[in-house]
Amino acid sequence: MRKTEREIKWHKLDNTANVFPVISNEALSSVFRIGVVLKDQVDPLLLEQALCRMLPWFEGMHVRLRRGIFWYYFETNPKDPVLGREITYPCRYIDPYSSNQYLFRVSYYKNKINVEIFHALTDGYGAINFLKELTAQYLHLRYKDKLPPLRERAAEKTSFQVEDSYEKYYVKEHAKGYGGVIAYKLKDEELPPGVMGVTHGFLDIPSLKEICREYEVSITQYLAAVLVYCIYKEYGTRPSGSGKTSLWQRLWSRGRQQKQRPVRINIPVNLRQFFPSETTMNFFGVVFAEMQLETGKEYTFQDMLKTISENFSSQLTKEHMQKLIAYNVSNEKNKFLRLTPLFLKNLGIRLIYQRSSRAFTTTLSNLGLIRMLPAYEPFVESFHFIMGASPKQPFKCVVCSYGSQLIFTCSSAFADNRLQQAFFHHLEEDGVRLRVEGNGVYEGEKPGKIPYPERVQDEKRYHMWTKGYFLVSVILGIMLIGINILTYRGILWSLISTGAIVYFLLTMRFSVHHNTNPAAKIMVQTLAAQVLCLLADLDLGYQGWSVNYAIPAFLLLANGLNLILMVRNYMSWQSYLLFQIEYVVLGLIPLGLWLGGVITSPLLTLAALGSSVLILGISLCLGDKKAKAELKRRFHV
Repeated sequence: MRKTEREIKWHKLDNTANVFPVISNEALSSVFRIGVVLKDQVDPLLLEQALCRMLPWFEGMHVRLRRGIFWYYFETNPKDPVLGREITYPCRYIDPYSSNQYLFRVSYYKNKINVEIFHALTDGYGAINFLKELTAQYLHLRYKDKLPPLRERAAEKTSFQVEDSYEKYYVKEHAKGYGGVIAYKLKDEELPPGVMGVTHGFLDIPSLKEICREYEVSITQYLAAVLVYCIYKEYGTRPSGSGKTSLWQRLWSRGRQQKQRPVRINIPVNLRQFFPSETTMNFFGVVFAEMQLETGKEYTFQDMLKTISENFSSQLTKEHMQKLIAYNVSNEKNKFLRLTPLFLKNLGIRLIYQRSSRAFTTTLSNLGLIRMLPAYEPFVESFHFIMGASPKQPFKCVVCSYGSQLIFTCSSAFADNRLQQAFFHHLEEDGVRLRVEGNGVYEGEKPGKIPYPERVQDEKRYHMWTKGYFLVSVILGIMLIGINILTYRGILWSLISTGAIVYFLLTMRFSVHHNTNPAAKIMVQTLAAQVLCLLADLDLGYQGWSVNYAIPAFLLLANGLNLILMVRNYMSWQSYLLFQIEYVVLGLIPLGLWLGGVITSPLLTLAALGSSVLILGISLCLGDKKAKAELKRRFHV
C-alpha cells in the first residue's frame, strides 16, 4: 500500500469499547482470535496484498487509538498494517507501537490465517465480517483462474457500517448490572506467564442436534449445561485446584467454597438479532447461565439443564436486551461523568470492572454458523474462534460452526486439562461424535487440522528476570533506608537514593521496555526528573535550586524534544499538539510559584513558559484546519 496523506477521520468508541483500553495489559489482553484453515499453504505475499487492498474499506478497523481529554477515540491510521508468521501463543496483548498502531494482528502458519483483534474495535460479528472478506480477497489473488470475476465485496453480505448501535437503540429506563453478584472462581495450578493451552473439539452437528432435540433445548443451552455440570464434578465436589496446588491455594479455595457462590457462565449475545443493525463495532449484550450449588446435595445433569434452560428463557427477550442497553449507556449519558477528565474516568472504570468481573465463573461465546459463498467453499477447510484467558477467568470457551462441524474451543491458563477432558467425555457419553486436538501444551493434545507452531516463544525466563529485577530494587531500597536510620546524622539521604531507584525502575519499565509514544515517554521522564530534583533539594535543606533552575530546565528540554518530534513527523505533527498544551499547563505552575515568592530567580521559569506558549501558538497558527480538527478530537465530550 503506497503511503499517502489520506484524510484523517475520527469517531468515538462505542459504549462497550470504552472499557477495554482502561483494563487491558499483558496479563489481560482483551484480544480474541478468529481464524480460517485453507486447503493449501498460505502465500504471505498474496495475503499482504489482500489485506492492503481491503483494509481501507473497513473504517472501523483502519484506525489507531488516541487519548482525548475526556474520552478515548479512534482516528484513521495512515500507516501500513503489519503481517507476520505465527510464532507464539494465541491472543497475546497487542502492543500498538509494535504493530504500526493497529489494534489487530494478522498472521499465518502453514495453511492457516489468523486475525487477532483488540475487543475495543469490534465483536465476533465484526471479526467474522473482516476475516471472510480477507479470505475471499486472498483466494481471488491465489486462484483467479478458478473463481468468477472479482467484485469489490468478495464475501457474502460484507458490512462496512460504523455506528454506535448502543446509542441508537438506547431508551432511558431503570436497570441493574451484575456488580453485586460474586460467582464461584476456578482455582488450579497455572501455566507459566504468557502460555495458554488451546483445545479444539470438532463436534458432528447432526449428532449434536439429535441430542439437543431429545433434551428439548438449544445447542448453546446444552453446551452451557454440560460446562456447568463438569465444573461441578471436577471442582465442586472437592477443594478447587486439589492435586498440584500449594497448601495456601487449597485453604483459600476451601474458604471461598463455604460461601456457596453460584457457578455463573457469561454468555455474550449478538444484539443484532433483536435490533436492526449491521454495525461492525461492538453490539452485544450479556446473559448468564447460573446454577446455585448447595453443600452436600447431589445434582444430576438434567437438574442443571432444566435450571439453565429457564435462565435462557427469562433473558433472551428484546425487553431484557433493551434493559441491558439502558444500563450500559446510562452512565455515559451522565453530564457530570461526560465532563470528568479521562484519567479520573479511568480510575472509576477500573473499580467498576473489578467489581463486575466477580460476577462470572467463566465465559461461553457462540458465534453461530459461518458461511462462505459456494465458489470459495472448495478452498476452505474450517473456521475457528479463540478467546484469551484472563486472571479473573483463566478458563474460557467459544463456539463456531462451519459446514457440518461445530468447533468448541477451550482456552486455559491451567496446567492440567481435566475440565476439558471431562467436558468432551460427557459429550461422547451422550452420543455426540467428535474428535479433539490442541496446540501441544497438554500431553496427548497435538495440532491436527488446525496447525500451530511446533516451538513457541518461552517468556518464562524474561518474566523471572523482570520479577527478580524488581525484587532486588525493593530490597536495596529497604537496606538503604535501614542504613540511613542506623547512621542518621541529620540528613535522610536514603530518600534521594530510593527516589533514584524508583526513577530507574520507571525508566526501565515505561521508557525502555514499553513501546509507547515517544512524546509520552518524554512527558513521564520530565515529570519524574522534576519530582526527583525537588525531593533532593528538600532533603538537603532546600536551597531553591530545584524550582529556580532544575524544574524549568527540564521543561525547556521537553519543549525542544517535542518540537523535534513535530518536525521529524511532519505528516502527523498534530498528534503532538496535546503534549504541547500540557507543557503550557506545566509552565504555569512555576509561574504561580514565582508570583507567590517561592521562586527567586525567574529567568528560566519565564523562558520555559514562553517557549511552551510560543511553540503552541505557532502550531495553532500554521496548522489551521489540522490543528482545529485535532483539538476537536481531543476535547470532544
